[in-house]
Amino acid sequence: MDKEQLLTLAPSKRIEEVNRLLKNHTLKEIATMYNFAYSTFTTEMRSDGKYHYSKKSKQYVAVALKEDNEEKELEIFDFIKENRHTLQRLIEMANSRNLLLDERVYSKTATYENKSIKMNKQIYSEFAKFCDTNYPHLKVQDLVAQSLMDFMERYKR
Repeated sequence: MDKEQLLTLAPSKRIEEVNRLLKNHTLKEIATMYNFAYSTFTTEMRSDGKYHYSKKSKQYVAVALKEDNEEKELEIFDFIKENRHTLQRLIEMANSRNLLLDERVYSKTATYENKSIKMNKQIYSEFAKFCDTNYPHLKVQDLVAQSLMDFMERYKR
């Protein structure tokens, strides 16, 4: 295919052809193949305004895809901004083996009440063993209280 044939192709077909060549050649090499100056070639490829060259993928892509990606990136950024505190807490928890107890669990002004709860013996044994192994410095009652609070936070509607 020569320069004239390339220029007479529909823009989408021209992009397909150049993208196929980009798998094995650089833009400069393709421009030389078709007897174009590099800058003229890249300008011609963008002439209809529907495509741009993506350095990341080393292909020509539709401009609409770029706008969609930018919109998605903005949504992600907004989500991160809105949930910054929660994300920071998650990262802190993941980076440390420390258990973060809510201050209400160990508050000096808290009042306590005895409650009898019927529970699966095996689950309670596993929980008690887990607490003794991982958090021997904390009371089981505090860990149960924190577990209840975590449950409420996780499943609130």
